Amino acid sequence: MNLMNNFRRNIAVSMESVDGNATRVTSVMTDKYHEIVLEAVIDNASLTIRGVSVEFRKAPMGDCLQSQSRLDLLAGVSVGKGLTRKLYEVLGGSAGCPNLRNMLLCSLPLVLNLMAAEGIAGVREMESNHDQLRGSCAGYG
Repeated sequence: MNLMNNFRRNIAVSMESVDGNATRVTSVMTDKYHEIVLEAVIDNASLTIRGVSVEFRKAPMGDCLQSQSRLDLLAGVSVGKGLTRKLYEVLGGSAGCPNLRNMLLCSLPLVLNLMAAEGIAGVREMESNHDQLRGSCAGYG
């Protein structure tokens, strides 16, 4: 039996408003070995992280739980330039968790997209209003 042919990982991301002033980003990662629920609350005005919490519902090793204390180091970090570097700094190495890092890398930039699309009715309007995303990817060079 080849494990590579039988492995599937899913990451689902959802966002919701919190008191009109913040956005809660929830990521859920599931695979054969993990079920992780990660929540980040982002301040809408400053686009900074208010806090991050995680629940390891299933993890392959007990040591995985130790990485959750590192999440406090993300409070105040901007969801913008420098985010990737900060996530690697905080969640890299033997004290970090690449799964948490990847979940945040996948989900946090969506807040920028959500903010940029707020109130926009169609693709043409989005194209003319892309200054908020300039420099964030090839499409918004």
